[in-house]
Amino acid sequence: MKLSELFLSLYQNTIECTFSKEAGLSKGVSKFGGKPDLPVDFSWYYYEGKDFHDVTKSRPLAFLLQIDCEEIHPLDLDGRLPDRGMLYFFYEMETQTWGFDPKDEGSARVYYYSGPKQALAPTDFPADLVPDYRFPELRLRFHRRHDLPSYEEFLSDRSSRTFPEEELDRYEVERQAALDTEDLPDSITKLLGYADVIQNEMREECEQVTNGVYCAGIVRISKEAQARFAKASKQWRLLLQLDTVESDADGFELMFGDCGRLYFYIRESDLKARNFDRVWMIAQCY
Repeated sequence: MKLSELFLSLYQNTIECTFSKEAGLSKGVSKFGGKPDLPVDFSWYYYEGKDFHDVTKSRPLAFLLQIDCEEIHPLDLDGRLPDRGMLYFFYEMETQTWGFDPKDEGSARVYYYSGPKQALAPTDFPADLVPDYRFPELRLRFHRRHDLPSYEEFLSDRSSRTFPEEELDRYEVERQAALDTEDLPDSITKLLGYADVIQNEMREECEQVTNGVYCAGIVRISKEAQARFAKASKQWRLLLQLDTVESDADGFELMFGDCGRLYFYIRESDLKARNFDRVWMIAQCY
């Protein structure tokens, strides 16, 4: 089978996100930055970790974005996300964890609210949130397209190893042709689909680190554990890929590391159960 034929069975739906400066955003609209619209009983997330100056303390997470599930539901062709309610994404910017250490748990959080928008209210930032991490408000817009796995994720599928080497050598060329990536921006923020990998495929890392394995450097585990983690890793799905955020209107730019990305992953069972407390975040950069 040729790659172009196999791609027909690998296509997934992805929802791409773009950012724009718009005035007068209504309550509960999908947006990046600004004050989040939260229920009044929401308790702001904190994370205790060590920053780049080796200072360990408990710090509030920065609010990244909120997504109106009802707004994106028509684009979610497979019905994988909730059809109502709000999804909120947070990340602690002072420690900027990478997600390879089990101790990173809690440094990135996703909150799902399933109630009515009428009960939401613009929520003030915690007093101890650094001003630099109170991001300007940008409107989120969405459109859908097909997606295909990166070369690294494709190779993690055992069936891909049956392909002739000359076919695999052309993988990225064939993938780009199938996706018509010439029309895609360099910075891609999206929901669902496949991760645009910068360093390595991340699903197995998600499974290992959430089971207590420190994943920086050489991972020393038994062959039995490695096989178990590899099998279980196929449960993980990309929830959100957050790339560099820019706004020409006010000269704002938020970059993660050196042109990096944040990847929020979730197990398929947790996604179906709407259990977003068990999401795991991995950061990668060039």
